[in-house]
Amino acid sequence: MSALWPAVARLISSELGLTVTLDERLGRQRQERATWLADAGPAGQVIIKARAAGDRPDEKTAWAAAVLPVLAARGYPVPKILWHGPLDHEWHLVVLQRLPGRPAELLTDEFLALVLDLVELQADAGIEPGVRDMAAYHAYVVFDGWDYFRRDAEAAAPALVGRLDRFLQPVWGGRLEACDFAHGDLNLTNVLTDGRTITGVVDWDEIGLNSRAADLTSILFDWHALALRGTLGLALRGSAVLSDRIVGIAGEDGLRCTIGYAALGRLGMTYRRRQREALAVWMRVTEAILAELAS
Repeated sequence: MSALWPAVARLISSELGLTVTLDERLGRQRQERATWLADAGPAGQVIIKARAAGDRPDEKTAWAAAVLPVLAARGYPVPKILWHGPLDHEWHLVVLQRLPGRPAELLTDEFLALVLDLVELQADAGIEPGVRDMAAYHAYVVFDGWDYFRRDAEAAAPALVGRLDRFLQPVWGGRLEACDFAHGDLNLTNVLTDGRTITGVVDWDEIGLNSRAADLTSILFDWHALALRGTLGLALRGSAVLSDRIVGIAGEDGLRCTIGYAALGRLGMTYRRRQREALAVWMRVTEAILAELAS
């Protein structure tokens, strides 16, 4: 990926009419994507992402560029997309405004209330989902085995997936309504804070339409992961508060569907990437959620 940067810098500098210099490489090392923090002179610091063309990044980024301003108009702290386009036939680039703040590390009662209020701004998108119907995609992953998350989750934890399937049996084949804006990966590392407020939400690469309950389920899984670590500052009733809000949005059936996707996605992806520690965490989190909801 380091060999990619000179070509990226030349193209972005030309497109923005500014000299772009590398500050640092961000995120995990992955073959299919790279992220850099760069200095764009008078424009300040920017985030530059390169994504492999096989993941349809041009289509996804164009959709995000069209709908993120709608969220911004509602008061949602989203980054501006400054430019996007192909680097070559293998890579697609997007340049984003850098938002202030640092990734959230705690989930206090006060911060959880801020997250819940923020997610409400995603309600009632008022547009047709088209190719970004993530509610349908989630159902296909959970019930039809799309993208092999179920296969890999079963390889990692067959007994746990069997237990999850029994939990899903009452809603087998169901799906949520694609009526809200959905981030698609709303974990705490993507929520920025200055210690008092939420200053930004980043990584909208997979934005689509779904029930906003799916994003709250991601936060529910994060709450349980923090609880496993005994993290100070945890909202003591956070799990119940989140579960109740999810049910209020999508019903009991919706709660089951969103937990199914969140669990299979995390188990399958960490197994596929051979992230043993993360896999162990998500196994325990899934077990804890299923036990709590069965009680």
